[in-house]
Amino acid sequence: MTEKSVLVLLPDQGGIQYHARGTVEGARESHCAVSDIEVESFSSLPRIFRIARRAEAMLKSREIFYVEIGRNEGSTFLVALLASLLGGKKLNVLSHDGTLLVRSPGAYLLARKTRNSKRVAYRLLSPLFSTVLRRLFIRRVARWYVTSAPAREAMLHAGLTPCFVMTPGLEDPMSVTLPSQGCEVVVPGFLGPNKGTDIAVEAWMRLKLDDKYSLHVIGHTHEGSREWASRLHQKLIDSGKPFRWTVDSASDREFQLAIADSALILVPYRESNPASGVVVRAVVEGRCIIGTAVPAVLCEVTDGETGIVVPTPEPKVLASAISHLLQNPQLRDQYGARLAELRGRNRRWSDQFESIAREWR
Repeated sequence: MTEKSVLVLLPDQGGIQYHARGTVEGARESHCAVSDIEVESFSSLPRIFRIARRAEAMLKSREIFYVEIGRNEGSTFLVALLASLLGGKKLNVLSHDGTLLVRSPGAYLLARKTRNSKRVAYRLLSPLFSTVLRRLFIRRVARWYVTSAPAREAMLHAGLTPCFVMTPGLEDPMSVTLPSQGCEVVVPGFLGPNKGTDIAVEAWMRLKLDDKYSLHVIGHTHEGSREWASRLHQKLIDSGKPFRWTVDSASDREFQLAIADSALILVPYRESNPASGVVVRAVVEGRCIIGTAVPAVLCEVTDGETGIVVPTPEPKVLASAISHLLQNPQLRDQYGARLAELRGRNRRWSDQFESIAREWR
């Protein structure tokens, strides 16, 4: 148990938010004095500055400043940098995408709400400021953390030291059923092209099944994906296939229950960082996963042993895998139980926090 007090800065959505929330919970379980601030995605620069000033004030009573970022957490990146400079505290950073840190951090200096503002952000601001911001950020880091040994090797090779591998934690399951008893093929998480929601929809439309099973798309959109998601919704309506669409309306508990009671979970990502809240929750619940060969899936699922990993995000391939598992309910139980046994047993949020905090002593 650490005697240090800590401020945790985290994004307000996605797998990294889920992971960082686990760190906060683990700190509380370990009786550590902890405060946390969620940073709104796509915040405007004035909003980023206000959150940074709030973090600066909180750092007066906290010894450690800890932040989790990934390739798309530009707002969190900027708040952390500003708060560190204003408050004089060095950063402890878990980089979920290793040496990539944040993609185009300079673009986050502008709230990208229109097509023209996006052009300015990525064509002008990012080339001008991203390299400088990344260098400033690196200088403010006292310790780096990653989620795997290969990621640590890459960090050390890039001169990002000292770097430590942390231990991922998990929560207790909510499920009271087996995957074989589930009737929904669940596509949970944020909707967007990189998450492959369109691949899942196209795959579902290819299937010829009875009405026992339905597709359940549950999660949230962001400003850039709402219109795109709306078109997918209309496709499902026009197809006449059984489905549920719980988008931008589900509570966190409803989201967890959808995963906990599913027949199987689809993770058809085109790209990912190593941390996926969807995958971790499926592991916790012992649900069967069909996923593409991206880091978030490969970190947890072994093809043919604890789920199905499809090599490429193609609707035809995904549809075949779905059909196979829906016709083999006992195999779903087998995969889900094995996944929980190998990846989900004896992992607690307090273990995650302690693996991070041991370096603060």
